[in-house]
Amino acid sequence: MANERDVEAAAFAKQSKLFELLDDAGRKRMLEAAVSVRFGVGETIVCEGDTGDAMFVIRSGMVRVTAEALDGERQVATLGPGAVFGEIAVIGHEQRTATVRAEGEVELWRFDVAAIDAILADYPTVRELLARLGLRRSELTLEKLLESDTVITDDEDPGTS
Repeated sequence: MANERDVEAAAFAKQSKLFELLDDAGRKRMLEAAVSVRFGVGETIVCEGDTGDAMFVIRSGMVRVTAEALDGERQVATLGPGAVFGEIAVIGHEQRTATVRAEGEVELWRFDVAAIDAILADYPTVRELLARLGLRRSELTLEKLLESDTVITDDEDPGTS
């Protein structure tokens, strides 16, 4: 008989592209490595420039992604349930390319870099797809930074759009 986490994880796996890419054994390993974490309105989850020590999958809630442009911080994305973030820094062992803040109450699954490296060593195709996703996300972020007129000031409430 499946436990509650297995049932919840199976349902969530259908929402998340990351989990869809893995076979049953890979999904099981990822779920075993997952640590549930929560953040409140406006809390910073990751900061641009920091070392990427983990990646995240959004279980519930929304996050706002911002990046530094020449004229200040700009919003580049809003992500919701099933979305992955932090993969660029983790897969490439690089610094964070953006800052991510909770829009409201957010529940995430956190995956440490060591666990991701161990799992993806057995799934090179998934590693490659995540790397491509990261590259595409970086390209889109750069485009938004060059085009956007949404500059965020220091006194703006990070919990609002």
